[in-house]
Amino acid sequence: MDLTKTITIFLVVLLHGLQFCNEDSPATWQGNRMTIVVLTFHMPLFMIISGFFFQSSLRLSLKELLASKICQLLVPALV
Repeated sequence: MDLTKTITIFLVVLLHGLQFCNEDSPATWQGNRMTIVVLTFHMPLFMIISGFFFQSSLRLSLKELLASKICQLLVPALV
């Protein structure tokens, strides 16, 4: 699951980067067949996997969930 989530994050970053690589027109990258194929599955797959991991968070109380997310997200962002 972590590998699949990593690959989908990579595809999101790659496709957002490809938007700005074409000097002719920013919309031309969307006509690429590979781009169209990747766009059809990478975000839904990422959301499904994120939801799968979030399911375990539902067992925590609100206080435990907030403390966990602060440690996971806010502390690294501040460091």
